[in-house]
Amino acid sequence: MAFKIKTIRTINVPDERHVMESMARMRRDMGVYAKGLWVFIGSVIVVAAVAGGIYFMNVQAAQTAQDQLQQATQLYMNRPLSDTDAALSHVRQAVELFRSVVEDYPETSSAPPAMHLLANALAVLGDHEGAIVTYQRFLEKYPSQGPLNALVRQRLAYAHLEQGDFQSAERVFETILTIDKAPNKDLALLELGSLGEQQNQSEAAMARYQELLKGYPYSIYLSEASSKVSILGGGDGAFEAPSPDSTVSDLDSPDKSMVNP
Repeated sequence: MAFKIKTIRTINVPDERHVMESMARMRRDMGVYAKGLWVFIGSVIVVAAVAGGIYFMNVQAAQTAQDQLQQATQLYMNRPLSDTDAALSHVRQAVELFRSVVEDYPETSSAPPAMHLLANALAVLGDHEGAIVTYQRFLEKYPSQGPLNALVRQRLAYAHLEQGDFQSAERVFETILTIDKAPNKDLALLELGSLGEQQNQSEAAMARYQELLKGYPYSIYLSEASSKVSILGGGDGAFEAPSPDSTVSDLDSPDKSMVNP
């Protein structure tokens, strides 16, 4: 008779030392994980705080720049023309505020108009060299300001004329003619004609005036150009305006804002 030996399965129970080591290792791992998590959370909080601080500072800077620009513009535009000393005092105060916006808040939306008006104010004070430098700086820093770019070039040309630099002024007016949708091309043609006259270049002057008459029939400078053509011997200077049904570009219509105060 065969006997079957029963095998008893044994279960290895870890000893107390092994269990304690495993628990200690688990606690260390959880501590490292928790520390990393807190570091991550802290980093997120710091980044958010920095971003919020930068945003707040940018908002504050933009508001301050806007306030200074508004104050300076009021001083400049509302200067008492009947009192020369008071007017110059207003302009000097405006210059300081414009310069503050340009130098202290260069990245705000108020900086471009502030730089433009700063140059204008310097010209009013007779600092034509400073005005030229500021206009040129504007054109270098903000090359794609559209119509404002053309207006700045117009002022730059006048500053050159005040310095007696006819050639530089002529080049600037020529550049205005190449700017797409420049609102002051008719004025540039008128000034180029005038420069031609001053330099005894009658034919060149005549060509500019005639170009104005033909290309800008609704210009506010039409009458002056017509008179110039007549004086230079180009006929009576009369030019027949197109009928109301004619299609004319919006830029050919007179822009009252272009007339300087």
